[in-house]
Amino acid sequence: YLIKGYNLSVRYGDILEMNLSKQQVEISSFRKSIYSSLYTYELNETEKVSFIFRCFKKFDEVRKENMFRGFVALKYLPKSNVVNRIDMRYGIYFPQKRKLSKWDECILSPNNLYKGSSLFALSE
Repeated sequence: YLIKGYNLSVRYGDILEMNLSKQQVEISSFRKSIYSSLYTYELNETEKVSFIFRCFKKFDEVRKENMFRGFVALKYLPKSNVVNRIDMRYGIYFPQKRKLSKWDECILSPNNLYKGSSLFALSE
């Protein structure tokens, strides 16, 4: 119903995999973020959208501990009438963290280039 009634479409699903060491995360920061490879999806013969996953360690002033933060970021969105926003449902899976998974959704656009949050405390 939603696909037909509201002209919604599910275009593509994929997996981005990163192999991070604890040391890489420990020395990371906002300015020294760890980035996934660029993921590009072709909309048509001439236009595409590109994303990355960005993560880093950040000290949480409220919790008083270092947190692992992760973001999905829009790197390129064509300036045309083909697409003006991207509704994304995504999950992050950490098999080494007792199979921790986190699922979220966001809308990315030229005015909202990224979405992310603190995923877990590094002391866990």
